[in-house]
Amino acid sequence: RVMEYVQLANLLWICPLQIGISIYLLWQELQYGSLAGLIVMLALLPVNAFIGARMRGQQIRLLKQRDQRTKLMSEILNGIKVLKLYAWETSFDQLIRKFRSLEMKNLRKQAYLSAGITFAFNSAPFFVAIASFSTYLMIDRSNVLDAQKVFVSQAIFNILRRPLAFFPQLITTTMMFFVSIRRINKFINCDELKDQSPSIGGNQSKDHQNNGKANGVANGMANGMSNGKSKSDSQIVLSNASFKWDSDETTPSLSNISLD
Repeated sequence: RVMEYVQLANLLWICPLQIGISIYLLWQELQYGSLAGLIVMLALLPVNAFIGARMRGQQIRLLKQRDQRTKLMSEILNGIKVLKLYAWETSFDQLIRKFRSLEMKNLRKQAYLSAGITFAFNSAPFFVAIASFSTYLMIDRSNVLDAQKVFVSQAIFNILRRPLAFFPQLITTTMMFFVSIRRINKFINCDELKDQSPSIGGNQSKDHQNNGKANGVANGMANGMSNGKSKSDSQIVLSNASFKWDSDETTPSLSNISLD
């Protein structure tokens, strides 16, 4: 929907420009009769705006139902083994058909609305021509529709046909564009899920920290030993030491142990 709107976005200013130039040229030919045609076109705008709003609501409901059906299909495909094991094919088939029928119902409504807005704009040049010619003849009895005025005016009406024909598609695409942008914005602004998978880099950093701590302890012990060695030639010195297995024992198992 976004790509379709990007392709038609320039029509937002091209169509009004073409309509304005055509109305000016019609004024040169039909004078006040061209204002009648302009009034007819302006009268059609609220009708198309109403239909466009209805189409926007239908598009929102359609996308929600499509999301539900897609989610259900994804769950079925992920659990296809369990579904086949318990023979749930019939029940899930009915559930999918139910969602699909609702989706098709909204698609039909959207198609009817699109046909209505297309008919209104495609028939606009015809009604504009009738209103303009009738007003031109009724304003002044001296006004005559000769071949020059009729063919020139008809050529201008044909020029009007193109922007008026693109307008319904532009309105429909614009409504769908805003719906799609709102959905994309909602998806992007959702809270991110926390990563539950183990991080290799995190483990490496922890191992690096642990190795650093171990190296620090080893270096400290080495420094302590080197400091002790400066006072004595041996790293471990025992002088008249006594050892026993339990602190409650009165008589030590080993006594008077000396180690230089």
